This record gives sequence, C-alpha cells and structure tokens, in this order.
Amino acid sequence: MHEAFHTVYKIPIVQQSSISELSLGDHPRAIHTIPIQPGRSIDFYSKLSQSRDLFVCLHGAMRPGPERYPKFQRVSSMKNRVDAFLSFADPTLQHSVNQEFGIGWYTGRSGWDPIFDIANVVRQAQLHVGAERVMFLGGSAGGFAALRISTLFPGSLAFVTDPQTNVGLYHQGHRDRLFSECWPGWGQRELLEAFPERFDMGYLYTTLDPDNFVYYRQSTSDKWHSDTFARPFAEAVKSTAGSRVGRYEFVFEEGEVPGHGKITGTEFDRHFGEAMAFWDARG
Repeated sequence: MHEAFHTVYKIPIVQQSSISELSLGDHPRAIHTIPIQPGRSIDFYSKLSQSRDLFVCLHGAMRPGPERYPKFQRVSSMKNRVDAFLSFADPTLQHSVNQEFGIGWYTGRSGWDPIFDIANVVRQAQLHVGAERVMFLGGSAGGFAALRISTLFPGSLAFVTDPQTNVGLYHQGHRDRLFSECWPGWGQRELLEAFPERFDMGYLYTTLDPDNFVYYRQSTSDKWHSDTFARPFAEAVKSTAGSRVGRYEFVFEEGEVPGHGKITGTEFDRHFGEAMAFWDARG
C-alpha cells in the first residue's frame, strides 16, 4: 500500500494491495484504489467516522471523453451531511477505451460482476465505522445499481431517483456499447435471458423478495422513465405510484426542473429527509 495526493479533492489517494488486505483506518477522508485484475480496479471516495449508518453512492452516466473513470458523485452534497460515506466509480467503464462508453450500470463484464467486490468493501467499511445499517443512493443508472446492491444487505435502504430498472429496455446505442464491449460473443436477447437477475430489477425483486427497503422518487415530467421503468417496477413489487406499501415507498412528482435526472439540491434534501424517516419507521 502506498499513497499519492488528489489535486481536486485535496485528500490522499491510497493504493491498496487487495480487497482481502483492505486498510481503511489511516485517513478520515481518502480516495482508494484496489487492484482486482491486470489493469482493473475498484475505486472509491471515503469519509469514515463512527456512525450508526453508512451511506453509499453509485453514479449514473458519465459524459463522453477521456475522464470517464474514476468519477465520484454526491461528494459535495454528502460529505458534510453524514459521518460515514462512500462513493464508488463504476469499474465497468474500465473495460473499454471507447470514450462514448459512459454508462455501465455497475454490471461488469463476462466472468466478472463488480457488485460483489463493491459489496465486500461496503461490509468492511460498515465494520470499520460500526454501522448497523447501509443506505445506497443513486440516480438513473446509479439508481439501478443501488436497487441491485441493496438486495445483498438485509435492512438496507435503496434511495433512488429516476432510475432505470431494466437494462434491456434502455436506449439501444447504450446497450450496444455495453454488450459489445463487455460481453463479446453474446447476443443481447440471449444475454438478457441468461442473466435476468443482473439486468432486470423487476425480475430480481419478484423472485428474490429481498429483505431491504426502497424509497423511489420519479419525476413525472420524465414520462419515458415513468412509463418504462418506474410504474412496471412498482407493479412488479405490488405497489402503486404515490403509495407506501410495506418495504417500498414510491413518490411520483413533476419536479422543479422538467426532464430526466434534474432533481434539484432542495428536492434532494427533502427526499433524503423523507427517505430517512421512512427507513427509521421500518428499520
């Protein structure tokens, strides 16, 4: 393990030796990189102080260009809000030099599913800070990943905004890049049918019936995401728009700014508070 310094975040970059030998105790804030395979790593921002709750952010699509990876989202809005926080870059984006490839849903590639390595890091961080619970946050593709990883943590909450819930229904160009870069030799239909639990959260939640909680905020001005992803997922888990049923709360609202992924800081603050209240009432 050795260190460098991040000139943007003004914190150490800690080069870890492996997940099994992960060390989180030397810096209250740091960026960590963990080698997984030759040329591949798990990279995350951390702020880790003792806390009952650990908050974990997963990001959505990255803008095209050479600086796609690693990127860490919600650092500014969360670092002074909570005591224990992680933000993971999507390691799927390392599997292509195509600068247009900016959305991977944390699904990895043939032979490697990074969600389990990320979950391993989260569990070690949870032990490190003494957290009893974990909240996973994400919007759009990050919301998809938050929904998925939350199923691995009983009692956790997925707080998602305008997420996709089925990769197979997303825009063709983005799917083509993901599957051609990360799953060569597979036909898309063949792949989606072979691994539905990896690409379809409606399938995962209805077959697994996980013991987690979901707070789902959807902008109704984003009609395509509302109709294609939000309402089918609500129906799959036997809930309805605007309802609070058991482990799920769905909030459909127009939003201050029309469109996809346009949640404002004020709206995020309000929904974060409501998600915490929902979680506290059930957890």
